[in-house]
This record gives sequence, C-alpha cells and structure tokens, in this order.
Amino acid sequence: MKAYGHIVKEIDRTGLCELKDVSFKASPNVLRSMAALFLKGADLMDKNGKKFEGLHLKDSWKQWRDDYPDVIIVNEEDS
Repeated sequence: MKAYGHIVKEIDRTGLCELKDVSFKASPNVLRSMAALFLKGADLMDKNGKKFEGLHLKDSWKQWRDDYPDVIIVNEEDS
C-alpha cells in the first residue's frame, strides 16, 4: 500500500500537513481492512464521544507491514 496527497499547508515541524486529497494505492484486501477501521472508528466515536482519541490501522490489522503508511482515525471533536 502507498498513500499520496497534495499538501494544503504544513501543520508543524514534524512534517504533519493538512492535505487537499488522499490517494491509496492498495489491494482489495488492504482497502477492506481500511474500511473496517473506518467503521470501527465511527462506532467507537459514537459510543465514547470525546473520550475516543484515535485508532491506528497498524494496531488493528494482522497483515500490517512496516513499509505501509499508517492510517489513523482521530476524533473531529479533538481539533
């Protein structure tokens, strides 16, 4: 899997950037795992509200590889 995006602005000096778009170059298996992560994140946000801090694909997916970019779900209410 690869992730690509166009930068809108740099958020901080660690390299975190706001992106205009995100593209994932991935297999159907990877995309299904990402879809499951999004659904799980939404369910946890509904259940826990502001207490939900985040969810990482690398922590949730057994087929994770170190050369994949992590996908992180973060609560919109935290920003």
